[in-house]
Amino acid sequence: MDTEVILKFLYEFAFTLSIFITGLGWAFFVGRQSLINILISSYIALVFFSDFPFNDFLLSISESPMVNSILPIILFSVFVLLLHFIIKRLMPLEFLDGKFENLGKKLVLALGVTIFYSGLSFNIVPIHEILSLDASVQSLFTTGNAFYYSLIIPLGALAFQ
Repeated sequence: MDTEVILKFLYEFAFTLSIFITGLGWAFFVGRQSLINILISSYIALVFFSDFPFNDFLLSISESPMVNSILPIILFSVFVLLLHFIIKRLMPLEFLDGKFENLGKKLVLALGVTIFYSGLSFNIVPIHEILSLDASVQSLFTTGNAFYYSLIIPLGALAFQ
């Protein structure tokens, strides 16, 4: 393989790789339980966000497609953060392990977070207005039942924690 092929591959999957690296870093430095809490709060935030009564109002605030795509991302992030603080208080700190303990479980959990947020980004939150990604990356998460599987696979990752 020459360098150009490797760089093109990294550019196309940079968004997905950044989610994976962020999730893995979060699991290493903050803890696996915190990443589990974020994933659970993201599922609950998805329910609140999909039935939020003011979504149409948010999309009509501005004529700019960039602003109309950033506002739902901010709203979803606020839902996730608020629910994370609530769930953090409710869930016991069961998994207080060291940075490199249970590395396999942290990798599986980071992969589940990557799949969840990648599917969410291409189907619910309008990330395509902000990032111009290649069609091959988008086709991984937007075709057929891919969104369904991007919601189910992270639940499997949570089941094996």
